[in-house]
Amino acid sequence: MDVKFSIISENQWTTLKKSSPYASPFQDYGWGMLTTKILGGSFSPVLAQIEGLKWLVPLYKNNPWASKPNEYSIGGIGYGGPLPTHRLVDVGKELEYVIKIIAQLRLFINSDHIKAILYPSSVWENSESSKINLSKTCRIELANNTDTVFNKTLSGNARTAIRKSNKSAVIIREINILTLDEVKEAHLLLTKTQKKVHAQYLTDYDLFLSLSTTKLQTAVSKTFVAIYKGRIIGVASLIYDGNEAFHLFHGWDEEYKQLCSNQALIWHMLCFSVDRGIRLFNMGESHTDSLLKAKLRWGAKIEYVPKIYQ
Repeated sequence: MDVKFSIISENQWTTLKKSSPYASPFQDYGWGMLTTKILGGSFSPVLAQIEGLKWLVPLYKNNPWASKPNEYSIGGIGYGGPLPTHRLVDVGKELEYVIKIIAQLRLFINSDHIKAILYPSSVWENSESSKINLSKTCRIELANNTDTVFNKTLSGNARTAIRKSNKSAVIIREINILTLDEVKEAHLLLTKTQKKVHAQYLTDYDLFLSLSTTKLQTAVSKTFVAIYKGRIIGVASLIYDGNEAFHLFHGWDEEYKQLCSNQALIWHMLCFSVDRGIRLFNMGESHTDSLLKAKLRWGAKIEYVPKIYQ
């Protein structure tokens, strides 16, 4: 079962990505170019073909999280692949393909080390392969109108918090990219939050700025802020494409938690996503049980993300 590899063009990549039922904003060609331009490393759009099936391989070299020299990864920030351009039928067979692609890719690029972060799906839960590790993410299936999401998807606790925030003087709006002082204030709040929760990384300022100002290929990024009496008390970044929105970064001021600005930000992003016909809202992985429970109150369901190291 040999695999054929080739480097493809931006247009070829974008066309094939649109055909995949599992594509996320993180497989956007522009995302790969943007993150490596700012954070270092390189991005290569690789096409893998095996037994008549096509897989997209967003290949990164020496990204900021590389733990070894000349380390390659399939996926940088967020999900990677190999990403099938077809719908999964036999999970066991699909994993066999994935493992084969990764193994032969190592030979193709002459690397001793490669890691792959696949894409979230409930089907992986039934995998019995000993060659993968499963992490968890939380995704909300969105109805086609906000009333249904509010009344049927959210828990009572989430609805109460949204009502409370609506009664406060908190304003939720898109960040003003023409005012660098506002961007800097929001970024400072974000990194302070990341330090407080012992995040594995601090968001680079240039990346934060670019996510607020740059148009990618098929994906779009937006940053929203919660304003109270002229002060930023919450910030959240969202990256989305036609099918899925991903809640990427979030920062908040503990002093104002009674105003429920966090919940107001999330609700704003959910409404924003529904209005654009997006059907999946990804809240990401949770590094604590309390954070996981908080996400489940928004109607999120756990889905699994395979990670493979070779």
